[in-house]
Amino acid sequence: MNDFNLNSPDDFSDETLDPQEQAERDRLKAQARKEREFSMTCPGEQALRRAGSRAAVTKTIIGEKDNFRGELTYQLEKKANTVEISTLQYRITRLNGQSGGNKANIECSMATKYPDSPHKYIISPDAMWQDGTWHNWFHTQAVDILPGASYVHFGVSFIFDKSGSDPYKQVVDHTYFTEFS
Repeated sequence: MNDFNLNSPDDFSDETLDPQEQAERDRLKAQARKEREFSMTCPGEQALRRAGSRAAVTKTIIGEKDNFRGELTYQLEKKANTVEISTLQYRITRLNGQSGGNKANIECSMATKYPDSPHKYIISPDAMWQDGTWHNWFHTQAVDILPGASYVHFGVSFIFDKSGSDPYKQVVDHTYFTEFS
């Protein structure tokens, strides 16, 4: 098997390879693309400065239950009197040989004056993969910044898929408006 330089565009030429080498090259190419996309869109829990009066914060929230681990990367962007919350990607991992299908769910709720203000929601389809790899999942919801609010409440429920009753884990994070500046 050849070693491939994933940073070299020449490494993914159109030359003809045997099927096994081609499959390995395709796998490495896809993995390198995902790693580049992840490093560009998810720089961890650090504030990102934006032009003008806007500011954004990118975070990853994690929930574990039984032999499952769910991770969701999302971004909050403050715009005048609203905050846009965008899901970016998720990863659900089965741990310790846990069996299960690929019909997990992720439910997000958000508000700026919890629990007294109206919540907005982002709900996944009943088809989220549990294969331990990052998957893009782009959805955006805007919430109003209500008078007296000092933070954005972001709650996530990971509903893991397995035979019998599905375990779930609820996780909450607060992003204070001071984190945007």
